[in-house]
Amino acid sequence: VGKVKFILINFFISILFSTGLGQIITAEEIENLQEIKVTSSRDTFTAENFPGSLTIITAEDIQKKQHLTVESLLRGELGLDVARSGSLGGQTSVFIRGQGGSSTLTIIDGVRVNPNSTTYDWGDLITGNIERIEVLKGPQSIQWGADAKGGVINIITKKGKGKPQHAFTFEGGTFATFKESIQTSGSINNISYSIFGQHLYSDGFSSVNDQAPRGGGGGDGTINKTISTRL
Repeated sequence: VGKVKFILINFFISILFSTGLGQIITAEEIENLQEIKVTSSRDTFTAENFPGSLTIITAEDIQKKQHLTVESLLRGELGLDVARSGSLGGQTSVFIRGQGGSSTLTIIDGVRVNPNSTTYDWGDLITGNIERIEVLKGPQSIQWGADAKGGVINIITKKGKGKPQHAFTFEGGTFATFKESIQTSGSINNISYSIFGQHLYSDGFSSVNDQAPRGGGGGDGTINKTISTRL
């Protein structure tokens, strides 16, 4: 295994506000989007009248597509380019409309995660506890500063509600890839909570060409341990 990584995605406490998001796919569905709020804009807009190019990926989309990582989920989205070094877990950058990775501002639950105005590494960000992803394409510097010359990617994690719920999943795939996750969420005395943990292991594949001399490289394996908590 090439590397071991431990990620604490976030520990975010909010005053129980609503982060209304939705999904824009086609003009035919616009009638369903009247009340959707665009939270990554510092002004208040609905998805229908947002003055720019906007893509929103919902939890339902994530469930249908079954991607392990956010970077693989974003591949193929119009106006986005994804570059990864090696196999699963490798250094990964996301570019909006050809702008450099440092010009794509990444926000998770209201917190900027670009380190010192540089490119955020998307290689380890998993989809397991994400509620919605909002992509604003094009310059957003007036609202967010120079880090947002290419655009903004705003990620909202799941928030607990209602009676306590618990879930455990186990999945396996090629390259000896295994994923186990556990989640508990709910609301007690008007205090909502969501706790998520995941262990992801993969042998990966060699980034060295199969025709390389013997001993020229091995599998680019990864171990990803993630804890995400939101109150």
